[in-house]
Amino acid sequence: YAQAVGSNSAPTGFGELFQENGTGSLVASTSTTPAYRNYATSTTINTTAGYNISVNNSWMTGRNIHFRAKFKLNESTLLRAIVGVTSASLTNVTGSDSGSGYTVALMANPAATTFKWIARDNTTTTTTDTGIAFDTAEHVVELWEDTTNSRWYASLDGSTPVALTATVPAANNAVGPMIGIQTLEAAAKNIRFAALMADLDF
Repeated sequence: YAQAVGSNSAPTGFGELFQENGTGSLVASTSTTPAYRNYATSTTINTTAGYNISVNNSWMTGRNIHFRAKFKLNESTLLRAIVGVTSASLTNVTGSDSGSGYTVALMANPAATTFKWIARDNTTTTTTDTGIAFDTAEHVVELWEDTTNSRWYASLDGSTPVALTATVPAANNAVGPMIGIQTLEAAAKNIRFAALMADLDF
């Protein structure tokens, strides 16, 4: 579990396996919004920012993963963003609308007007439309794995879970949580998260 609390430092939780990319800063809570950790890219095209597990320490094998995160984008054009689990680096997974590595995640990409679920088995990506607008509102992502039936379930903002069955990572493909963004123009892009939870069977 990690959340954006405390001083202008890395989020509390998860510890040394996680790393920040780009510029991270605390956005204080208000009467209507929680505290957020904001990640900003630079103003150089294709640069990235976010919070993710070190690729060398991907640890979720076993497993029946459950992932949940509350996030928001500050912009909604000329960017690619991802919230979910992956084996890939932040640069690689946001470098294509198909993602990279072993991945199950929500993606915002410049070719779409709605958020998409992506499932990738390190070779092929299957995309499923959420039907929910790609925007700057707060959103909650929930993903959980059913290793017995080789599928994942995905829900955005409490919507009816969608079963992802094609090209999903297998139970022995190590992945870890990630929240990240890439700018696709010479302007900074920002992604924020209030809390991130991930657990698995032991």
